[in-house]
Amino acid sequence: MQAIDKLEDNSTYSLTIEDVSQLLNLEKSTIYKYLRAGDLPGGRKIGGSWVIVKKELKNFLEGKN
Repeated sequence: MQAIDKLEDNSTYSLTIEDVSQLLNLEKSTIYKYLRAGDLPGGRKIGGSWVIVKKELKNFLEGKN
Protein backbone atom coordinates (compact mmCIF):
# COMPACT_ATOMS: atom_id res chain seq x y z
CA MET A 1 0.00 0.00 0.00
CA GLN A 2 1.36 3.42 -0.98
CA ALA A 3 1.67 6.16 1.65
CA ILE A 4 -1.02 8.31 -0.01
CA ASP A 5 -3.39 5.33 0.18
CA LYS A 6 -2.66 4.99 3.88
CA LEU A 7 -3.68 8.61 4.40
CA GLU A 8 -7.09 7.85 2.86
CA ASP A 9 -7.51 4.45 4.55
CA ASN A 10 -10.00 4.82 7.41
CA SER A 11 -9.09 1.51 9.04
CA THR A 12 -6.00 2.95 10.73
CA TYR A 13 -5.63 5.88 13.11
CA SER A 14 -1.99 6.79 12.61
CA LEU A 15 0.98 6.77 10.25
CA THR A 16 4.59 5.86 10.84
CA ILE A 17 7.58 8.11 10.20
CA GLU A 18 8.29 6.02 7.11
CA ASP A 19 4.73 6.58 5.79
CA VAL A 20 4.94 10.34 6.27
CA SER A 21 8.42 10.45 4.79
CA GLN A 22 7.15 8.76 1.62
CA LEU A 23 3.97 10.82 1.52
CA LEU A 24 5.78 14.16 1.77
CA ASN A 25 8.83 13.02 -0.19
CA LEU A 26 11.13 14.07 2.64
CA GLU A 27 13.94 12.30 4.48
CA LYS A 28 12.98 10.63 7.73
CA SER A 29 15.46 12.87 9.55
CA THR A 30 13.53 15.91 8.31
CA ILE A 31 10.24 14.46 9.58
CA TYR A 32 11.83 13.87 13.01
CA LYS A 33 13.15 17.45 13.01
CA TYR A 34 9.70 18.86 12.19
CA LEU A 35 8.05 16.71 14.87
CA ARG A 36 10.53 17.74 17.57
CA ALA A 37 10.05 21.41 16.64
CA GLY A 38 6.26 21.07 16.64
CA ASP A 39 6.08 22.06 12.98
CA LEU A 40 4.26 18.91 11.87
CA PRO A 41 0.88 18.43 13.54
CA GLY A 42 -0.40 15.12 14.79
CA GLY A 43 2.89 13.82 16.13
CA ARG A 44 2.71 11.73 19.27
CA LYS A 45 5.51 9.91 21.02
CA ILE A 46 4.37 6.51 22.25
CA GLY A 47 6.83 4.27 24.05
CA GLY A 48 9.77 6.17 22.59
CA SER A 49 8.49 5.97 19.00
CA TRP A 50 6.78 8.66 16.98
CA VAL A 51 3.39 8.13 15.34
CA ILE A 52 1.40 10.73 13.41
CA VAL A 53 -2.36 11.02 13.76
CA LYS A 54 -3.68 10.76 10.21
CA LYS A 55 -6.64 13.10 10.62
CA GLU A 56 -4.46 15.91 11.99
CA LEU A 57 -1.86 15.50 9.24
CA LYS A 58 -4.54 15.35 6.54
CA ASN A 59 -6.19 18.53 7.86
CA PHE A 60 -2.80 20.26 7.91
CA LEU A 61 -2.04 19.21 4.33
CA GLU A 62 -5.47 20.39 3.20
CA GLY A 63 -4.92 23.77 4.91
CA LYS A 64 -7.44 23.13 7.66
CA ASN A 65 -6.53 23.77 11.28
